[in-house]
Amino acid sequence: MKKIAIFVEGHTEVIFVVWLLRKSFDAYIIKEDVAFTLIEMEVYKEPDIYYHFQISLAGCDEAVLKTMISQAPRYFSSKYSYSRILGLRDLFSDKLKRKLDERIKITGKFDRSPKIIKELFKKIKEEDSQIIEDESDKKNFDKDNLIIIYSIMEIEAWFLAEFHFLEKINSKLIPEFIQNEIKNINLIEDDPQEYWHPARVLDKIYHLINENYKKKSEQTREIIRKIDYEFLRNRTERKIESFHYFLGNLDEIFNNS
Repeated sequence: MKKIAIFVEGHTEVIFVVWLLRKSFDAYIIKEDVAFTLIEMEVYKEPDIYYHFQISLAGCDEAVLKTMISQAPRYFSSKYSYSRILGLRDLFSDKLKRKLDERIKITGKFDRSPKIIKELFKKIKEEDSQIIEDESDKKNFDKDNLIIIYSIMEIEAWFLAEFHFLEKINSKLIPEFIQNEIKNINLIEDDPQEYWHPARVLDKIYHLINENYKKKSEQTREIIRKIDYEFLRNRTERKIESFHYFLGNLDEIFNNS
């Protein structure tokens, strides 16, 4: 048996990860709490080879890495024997905003273009790697199997890459109509990772049908029920690199059994 822990920042991520494990690997829930903050799932690959996933809500973006590190010694111990710990959080955060403010003070220019975001993201990843290395030395855990993954800029970018779900919510919401109504939004050609605030883009789209995107669990479930998994997995390779990195980590676990 392989055991994998996944810590995420919010309920939107919990719901998405559960759906992704179901769709990708036929995982099924064996245990969940009432608040849907701790879910356990299993997958049988062969009669004697199976996988156990624990998906846990960390509570906010900054808490994901801290929780992963604090739990690593216990999860990697011989008592619990987890083989990997993954973390999933948004890049859009106070941490990124602080990096932007620091850059503005140095350069005197306000610039949050995709190029600048990539530069700042690189710095954030380097800082995270150093934190993981320092903490692994102190607490003696396997740093190579503790992996933090950022959805860029938010997990809603992953939703928007599979834009067909919008038309299933309301027949008006085809890409051409959205492009005509919202400046600088072309869902067919754009990489949604380059939107500064994907959740706000999704909210603007909902406004076109006199609704709001509120990040509520039922609304997330409605979106995910309508997402075309095959399109998201197989036809967005040139977009949402962060999604494919997350999925690649899951695929690697299954392929290396």
